[in-house]
Amino acid sequence: MLKNEVIELSISPYTFNIVIVGKKNGVSEGIYRMYINYALLNEVIKKDSRLIPIIKKYLSFFYGIK
Repeated sequence: MLKNEVIELSISPYTFNIVIVGKKNGVSEGIYRMYINYALLNEVIKKDSRLIPIIKKYLSFFYGIK
């Protein structure tokens, strides 16, 4: 993949190895997929604790939609 420029080298502290995993059972047996474990990255990401706004409230305020 590096030779075909699908991926590129990086020295970032947030880079992770790509592991090619074969599916073990089911219809798609023999097919491979890429697996990246982002657990370490998820530990350092700041979580957003705000609630998602109610879109209907904003639409009715700005556009008069009910």
